[in-house]
Amino acid sequence: IFFQILFFNKLFAKEIEFDASDIEISDGQNLTTANNGIAKIKDDGIIIEGEKIKYFKDKSLIIVEQGKISKIDLNVNITSGRIEYNLEIGNINFTDKVGIEDKINKLIIYSDKIGYDLGSQKIFGKGYTKIIDEFENIYEVSGFQYSIKDRIIKLANTKVSDRNKNT
Repeated sequence: IFFQILFFNKLFAKEIEFDASDIEISDGQNLTTANNGIAKIKDDGIIIEGEKIKYFKDKSLIIVEQGKISKIDLNVNITSGRIEYNLEIGNINFTDKVGIEDKINKLIIYSDKIGYDLGSQKIFGKGYTKIIDEFENIYEVSGFQYSIKDRIIKLANTKVSDRNKNT
């Protein structure tokens, strides 16, 4: 019975691999803190880098300070002052100077608050956002929805300027 319980819990837990200069495990092995490190979530294909990475095992939550997330199968990098990644529902929230670089679609996005749904491969802008395309057009929006998979972006309350500052 004990073996089955351990095996059952292992089936639902996502494997996280830490590589850091300093790793501390506390709170009855519930909290793992990695300083200046990298965390890899193999099931989701996510690589997280950050000054401080905290993993709360009981909440299935990773909180990163001054970090960067990239997805192995996509050429998308997201940097942020604070990242909250709920492993259970596949939702990532970014706050504080968020920057997104999409190398395939050649977009750069700046915002203060962004959500990313791993399941649907959609990024949601929540509030003022500045988007720059490959032609140096600047889109200032109050919110957006970007489907990485479908390569479709929907903008709300948009002001567009070209490289010559024409609006």
